[in-house]
Amino acid sequence: SVVFSAIQEQDEDAKTTHIPSSGGGSETDRQPWNTLYGEQIESLLVVGDGDLSHSAAIAPSLADVGVKLTATVLEDQETHHATYQQSKQHTAAILSHDHSVMFGINATDMISHFPPDTAFFDRIQFNFPHWRGKANHRYNRRLLDDFLRSASDYLSERGEIHIALCEGQGGGTATTKQEWRESWKAAEYAATHGLLLRSVTPYQP
Repeated sequence: SVVFSAIQEQDEDAKTTHIPSSGGGSETDRQPWNTLYGEQIESLLVVGDGDLSHSAAIAPSLADVGVKLTATVLEDQETHHATYQQSKQHTAAILSHDHSVMFGINATDMISHFPPDTAFFDRIQFNFPHWRGKANHRYNRRLLDDFLRSASDYLSERGEIHIALCEGQGGGTATTKQEWRESWKAAEYAATHGLLLRSVTPYQP
C-alpha cells in the first residue's frame, strides 16, 4: 500500500519514507488503518471499488468509529447491478450504515462529480488500479497519473491518498534502474501533483 500526502502540509516527521523489508516491517511502523497522523480520520473516499465488496466489508467498522464512507464505482448503477452478482447486496450493506454509494464516478476526472473547493476527504483510496485488459505499462502509468492529479484536489488539509499495488508496480522497492523503469513510477507522478511519498507498507486486506 503506497501512501501520498500533500507536500506543503508535511511536518519534519512526515518527510521520511518508510519502506519495510520483505518481512513486512514491525507493527510499530504502522498506524491503525483508521487514523491519520495519530488522529482518527473523519472521511474516506474509495474509488474504483469493483463490485463494492471492499466498501461493504469495512462499512460496519467505519460506522462504529464515526468515519463517513463514500464508495464509488465507474459503471452506472444499471450496468453495475447487471454486471456484478452481489452489486445490490453490497450497495444495500453500505447504505444500511448511513454511508454513501455513487455510481458512474471516473476517478481520473473527479471535478466532474464533486464540486471544487467543497468536497474534501481525509483519505482517498484506490485498491489495485489497472487499465482494462492486458495493457502495457504506459496505460497503467497514465491511469495512475490522472488519478493522482484528480484526487490531489480533494484532500483535506492533511489528507492522504492510499493506493494498493502489486509487488514491483509502484517502484518504491526498486533496487535497480531496470526495475524502476519497469514500474509504474507512482512517486514520480505523485510529485508532479504536489504530493509526497509518505510510506510503503504491505497491503492489509
